[in-house]
Amino acid sequence: MKFDSNNGVLTVFLEGDLDAQNATSVQAEIEAAHNAHPNDEILFEAENLRYISSAGLRVLLKFQRASKGKKLTIQNVSRDVYDVFELTRFVDIMNVNTDGVPLKKIEQEIDLAKKAFVVGIPTAISYDLVRCGNAYGVVFEMIANADTVGHTITAHPDQFDKITEKFVATYKVIHATDIKEFGGFHSLKDT
Repeated sequence: MKFDSNNGVLTVFLEGDLDAQNATSVQAEIEAAHNAHPNDEILFEAENLRYISSAGLRVLLKFQRASKGKKLTIQNVSRDVYDVFELTRFVDIMNVNTDGVPLKKIEQEIDLAKKAFVVGIPTAISYDLVRCGNAYGVVFEMIANADTVGHTITAHPDQFDKITEKFVATYKVIHATDIKEFGGFHSLKDT
């Protein structure tokens, strides 16, 4: 196992499988590295972690408990490993993410876009979840001449009032739409 201590952060590079076969030795190695750098915050790099079992999760949980309430970060997890963290609810107690936007947020975006489309809110159709390297994204239909509100206002400052009125009208449609039969939208305010 590899470690790197830099600027008060001890990066632990998790590799291969973390399971009952090696959990005890992995834990001992991490403890030794942390004892050598006791003031460093631990960061787990999981780009090369293929699999994690309940024994491996217990190792991470030990260090989470020792972090005095601060969420540990496990970055660059694969989709399969992320699924284990999500299934076990570790995503609620640790910062588990892929490179870029967390997978959970990407999946949430797909769900919201589909619900919005089904109830008639003008939105692009989401087709698929894709992975590029360690990052995830959504494939949306291509809309000819589409642009962001911000870019449109910047490109046409003389039409600010007209663009803003259109933007507000769209938001009124979104907020007035009842989609309870489709499971509703969750509150981003709560998130």
